Amino acid sequence: MKLQPARAHTLQCADEGVLAGDTGKSWLQRNWRPLLLTVIIIASEYLLTPYLSAMLRWGAVIQ
Repeated sequence: MKLQPARAHTLQCADEGVLAGDTGKSWLQRNWRPLLLTVIIIASEYLLTPYLSAMLRWGAVIQ
C-alpha cells in the first residue's frame, strides 16, 4: 500500500524528530519524556487524586 505524498512526508518528519531526540547530545534532550511521565504519575498520585477524592467524595485511597 502506497501512502499519499503528504502523509508520507508527515510521517518522515515525525520520525526524524524522534530520532533527533533519541540521539541528542544533551542528557535532558534524550530523557525528557521519561522524566515528564514520572512527574505526571507523581502529581496524579499525590496531588490530584487526594484533592479530587476529597472534593468529589471518591473512594480512592493512597496506602
